[in-house]
Amino acid sequence: MLVCSNRAARHLISANPITITDFPDGELAVQLNTHSNTAYVVAATPAPGDTFLELLLILDELKKNNTKNIHLFFSYCGYTRHTQSAALLLNLLTRYPIVSTTILHPHDTHQLQTHTPFKSLIPYDFFIKAAAEYDCIAAPDNGALALAHEIGRRTGKEVIAMSKQRTQDSICVQQVSGNPQGKRVLLVDDMIATGNTVIEAATMLKQAGATAIGVAATHGLFVENAHEKIAESPIEQLFVTNSLAQDTIHGHVYNLNRLISNQLKSIQQKNTQTRYTIHTPGSLL
Repeated sequence: MLVCSNRAARHLISANPITITDFPDGELAVQLNTHSNTAYVVAATPAPGDTFLELLLILDELKKNNTKNIHLFFSYCGYTRHTQSAALLLNLLTRYPIVSTTILHPHDTHQLQTHTPFKSLIPYDFFIKAAAEYDCIAAPDNGALALAHEIGRRTGKEVIAMSKQRTQDSICVQQVSGNPQGKRVLLVDDMIATGNTVIEAATMLKQAGATAIGVAATHGLFVENAHEKIAESPIEQLFVTNSLAQDTIHGHVYNLNRLISNQLKSIQQKNTQTRYTIHTPGSLL
């Protein structure tokens, strides 16, 4: 049994039998240092595109070394928000002996399912822990509403629904239902990129009388000075996971190692043809 990752996800596994070499001209080479009939690949593919190229090179190296069963786990599956890039990149994965794909909190489940079968994994324990000190859960747009309702159901907290209108130059968030007056509100979403959506939502909630506002999102990309903008906004607490490495965040980072370890163990137990042990940081199975 083999567990490996591309470099964007190497913080999520304890030992990587893959060597990735950068040549002076920027090209990459991948070498597998061991062999196995079954392999798990943990991958994160944020921009730029070399993260996905690394993943493809790893998969190709495994195939060349006669790995028959590859289980792919995306801690963050980038390049899937737009139909053209999603179709191109995910169709490339069909070239390899991938027998299962798990994606941690995908942005658009429906669009992804049209290109490749996969299991969606939402880290509800993370959101429930973040919600402990808040009175209600808020969705900053329609895309996060199902997530907010499920967290509200699991925690017994009120849900505030909001809608978003995006123009070329700005984002406008409007309250749809619920009353934040005098309440502590936790905004929830799958990702924070520029932070503009949650900042606009938090501003509206503050104007509507919320006494405290936090934000919890599975994936923290934090582009275009998002950290600085959030620090100057009404958002008082920030919660993200380490689906992507978080080296400079001013907030709470939830460690996914146990969740990933349990997921690999679950698939291991379903595989009746092999017996192996998986080691991930902070957990010994």
